Order: sequence, then C-alpha cells, then structure tokens
Amino acid sequence: MPLISIIVPVFNTELYIERCLDSLINQSLKDIEIIVVDDMSTDNSGKIVQAYSEKYHFIKYFKMKSKGLAGGSRNLGLKNASGYYIGFVDSDDWIDTMMYEKMGITLEKSHADIAVCGVLREYESYYDTEFRYKYQFQNIIEGKAALELLCRSHNQDISISSIVCNKLYRVELLRNNDITFLSNSINEDEVFNFLCFLNAKKIAIIPDTYYHYYQRQNSITHEFSKRHIDDLLHGIRIIKLHLESTGLYELNRKNYYSFFEKSLSFVLSSLITHEQNSAIQNEYIKYLFKKSSDTIDLNEYLDYIGASRLRKFLLPFTR
Repeated sequence: MPLISIIVPVFNTELYIERCLDSLINQSLKDIEIIVVDDMSTDNSGKIVQAYSEKYHFIKYFKMKSKGLAGGSRNLGLKNASGYYIGFVDSDDWIDTMMYEKMGITLEKSHADIAVCGVLREYESYYDTEFRYKYQFQNIIEGKAALELLCRSHNQDISISSIVCNKLYRVELLRNNDITFLSNSINEDEVFNFLCFLNAKKIAIIPDTYYHYYQRQNSITHEFSKRHIDDLLHGIRIIKLHLESTGLYELNRKNYYSFFEKSLSFVLSSLITHEQNSAIQNEYIKYLFKKSSDTIDLNEYLDYIGASRLRKFLLPFTR
C-alpha cells in the first residue's frame, strides 16, 4: 500500500496536465500513487495521461463512463485509492516538491485526521502571484474549533478554505464516515469538507504554502449561471439533512448558517464580478430568494446571525 493516494480529475486541460503531473512525479516523498480520472475529455488530455501512465507504474488512469464533473471523478478515484492518506490536485494546478512529504509526516506524528497548508493564487505571469491562504504557525486544532474556522463562525486570526486541494485526509476518516463528493455539482468541495471537519478529531495546520492555484480564464469558476445558485442550495440542503439525521443540528446550527453565509458570499461575489448588467444581477438574486425558501429558514437565520451582521454582510454587494 502506498502512503498517499493523489487523485487528479481531468477535463480538457491538455495545456496544463503535464505541468501538474510533473509536479506530482517529482515529489520528495516517493511512496505515492497518482490516480488520474478523465471526465470525458474531448481534447488530447487523455492521450497525454495515457502516455504518462505507461511510463510510470504508480500512475493509474481511469475514464468516467458518464459526465460527473470533479466530484464524480474524485469519487471514482476514491474507490480505486489504496493509500493511508488521500490528497487532491486539480489538473490545471501544481504543487511544490515537498508538499506531500511535509503533510504526510505531520499527520503521522500528530495523528490528526486532516492536514492543511497555504495556497498561492497563480496567473500567467510569475510576478502576479498572490497569497490566497497563508499560515504563520504550526498548530494542532481540535475538530470542533476547526469546523468553526471552516465556517467562519467567529472572527479569529486564521480561517480554513473550503477547497480540498490544499489538504491531506486520513482515509479512515472518509471511509468510516462514508464521506464522498456530490457528483455533477460545482459545489462539491464545500459539502465534502463540512462533513470531514464535522467528523474529524484533530486538524493539523502547516505554516507553509505549497499549493499553486492557477487562475484559468476559461474555467467554470470564471463564469456565472443559475447552476451556481442551484448547486449552492443543494449542497446546503445535504448538510442540513445530515445534521438532522445524526442529531447534530442543534449543536451546529450556528456553524450551519455561518457556512451558508460564507458560501453565499462567494456566489454573490462571483455574480457581481462576472455579470455587469444590473438588471440580470437582479434576476439572479430574485431566483436565489425564490429557490432558497425551502432550504433556509430566514427567521431562524436572523435569530442566529442577527440583523446587524446580515446588514454588514450585504454591504459590499450594495455599494
């Protein structure tokens, strides 16, 4: 069994997949397997990955039989993973050569369930690199506190991103709690991480920035449609149903609404950034309120968040 399984979903990234795979092949930790799942690419991505898998025995190549987006592809990867720890890398991103050795050692020594490192936002020019998440100190955080940092339930010195690619997960956490991704959703990271942090006992924070998150202009994250709203609300609904079925809703009501607020903030920011027509913006917001009525109890939301906090939350989108 390899120590770490790295799962890479691929869809039409022929221009970037070699850079991604080269960063994985050249990890200082050699006890890894790389599982690449092709989500029905129509370019040369599959041919490139196939050539890599023939050259390197630790690269496994799978093809989706139907469209599943990143979540469905990662689920197929999870079914075929044999490592003690699971990492995820998107095919247009890359990682530093020490990433998995440092994160794996941290999990081995701390017995934590999840390790988290910093993220760099990358553009075409090396000089435009920005820190997206950066941690100054190493720390081991209890699961309850880490969930609050993920949900931003309180104002603290650090926060934890909902993306999965800057994290390393203990496979037992995922399998013992039956945690998988939502298929055909662009909100798959959020639900997956909420459930992971809800069930994790300890989370390790690593004061290094290893993950390079490439800002590709034709990525789905640089577009906006009703699907962003639908997938957000579907994911929030899944979380609520899980909390209610496990008897954890009352204990996590504030985390639930804080997580909704955080996710909603991202969707509204994307709307304002990628749709400049105010009339179309209004139509999207009307659609959001209409669709959210069966998912979010606005009276309960105000009770737990407060009108003052809601007003401050909305302020950036009304200027």
